[in-house]
Amino acid sequence: MVRASHILVGTRDTTTQLELNDEKKATKRKVAEDLMARARKGEDFAKLAREFSDDSPSKERGGEYIFPRGQMVAEFEAAAFSLNTNQVSDLVTTKFGYHIIKLSEKIPAKKTPFAEAQDKIKDYLQQQEADKLLPAYLDKVKKEAGVEYLVEKPKP
Repeated sequence: MVRASHILVGTRDTTTQLELNDEKKATKRKVAEDLMARARKGEDFAKLAREFSDDSPSKERGGEYIFPRGQMVAEFEAAAFSLNTNQVSDLVTTKFGYHIIKLSEKIPAKKTPFAEAQDKIKDYLQQQEADKLLPAYLDKVKKEAGVEYLVEKPKP
């Protein structure tokens, strides 16, 4: 498990979630490269993340995540686990955009007795089941409510 912070410079339109065109992506890449250079020069990484990151869930925490292997997209995970403590990564490109990652610490794995983990396992399994059932339920509610989409859905 690692504790790492990141700054995301997104390459998707925030409204449609469609990928930006090459010109806009090139502009975003320059922004990301500038942020990476600033972080490597020692600027406060958390402050940069709060000010510039497009990742809403982590932005207010200074870009911080704590995660084990298998939880993040492959490119992000590989970069985070290969860093040394306090090292700032090169730009990491994912389907979300350009990431600058700083590793805070590697947390050794530990075994948790079942009695301690039982409630968390139960919550996890319930959440998995809810995630599975929710899309069909939302479709049903939308249909019953007569929800009509006025914007055409993008074609794959």
